[in-house]
Amino acid sequence: MFEGPDYERIAPLLDAHGWDAGFFQQHYRDAWVAEFAGSETGVAALAMALAGLFLTVERRFDGRGVQLAHGRLRGHVPKFTTDHEPIDFRLVDLAATPTPDAFSHWLSAVWTAYRAQHSDVRAWVDSQLADAPAD
Repeated sequence: MFEGPDYERIAPLLDAHGWDAGFFQQHYRDAWVAEFAGSETGVAALAMALAGLFLTVERRFDGRGVQLAHGRLRGHVPKFTTDHEPIDFRLVDLAATPTPDAFSHWLSAVWTAYRAQHSDVRAWVDSQLADAPAD
């Protein structure tokens, strides 16, 4: 699901930023789910992907922080639509230039494509994380 020729081209970048260096794998998963979301995408999968992108792009969470937030968000998961604007920098573009800056650009581009849902994602995440106990 998350692998293929594009993944193979960026795998060294993901490996270089593993668990102790920002955990890019979490960001990759969230952006991949959002970019390729369709009718078969589960409600929770899309909600968590959009939450992860929001926390990464706007709140500057690293992958570990996003993963912890995902744990706190489980339970009441709202339904978001897979409809989005065109993504101006896609996974295939990242695969052509697999650098940390290009990776960040991809995350931002995917998040931006869902701009119509930004306020709903922000409200859900903020309401759920505001009352969550700190780890």
